[in-house]
Amino acid sequence: RPHLALLDLRLPGTDGIELMAEITTMVDVPVIFISAYGQDELIARAFEEGAEDYVVKPFSVTELGARIKAALRRRAVSEPAEPYVMGDLVVDFNERRVVLAGELVPLTPIEYRTLVELSANAGRVVTHEQLLQRVWGLQAGDDVRPMRTAINSIRRKLGDDAASPTFIFTEARVGYRMAGPEPAANAEDAALETS
Repeated sequence: RPHLALLDLRLPGTDGIELMAEITTMVDVPVIFISAYGQDELIARAFEEGAEDYVVKPFSVTELGARIKAALRRRAVSEPAEPYVMGDLVVDFNERRVVLAGELVPLTPIEYRTLVELSANAGRVVTHEQLLQRVWGLQAGDDVRPMRTAINSIRRKLGDDAASPTFIFTEARVGYRMAGPEPAANAEDAALETS
């Protein structure tokens, strides 16, 4: 079982981003793109579709090795054992799935990691900087547009209205906060219903 995928953005006969989508449906691994293309639009598209990192050629073996180690470290951060339950929403960390009202919610890998980060810290604010670093592997001051795009997509898929949210709350100019989970007894019942 692979632990990570390195892909070139432009491959003969296929698009690297399309290949990433195929790979991540088979196995949940971080994907790092290596490419000679450094245009902002391509980089943003790769991150929006779930890339863990993006390295522009030429690069050193040392830099690539450090980025691989960082991606694997971020992925190794433990997730809570108990599912997050709020109303009809269940984020099952062990099964790596999200269920809303008994229906599986189709999330991209980056959307799933974003939702995991928020739900694992439910009730607390997760800053833009923390999300950029923990989910995208970026630093403070980097472009937050891919993060906002992912949050908006998650909200749309959960039927959550940003103006009157149930699940994901915006903390203006700071970050996002996931609603606190329900008491454990309700969580156990909801987890059983999704099995």
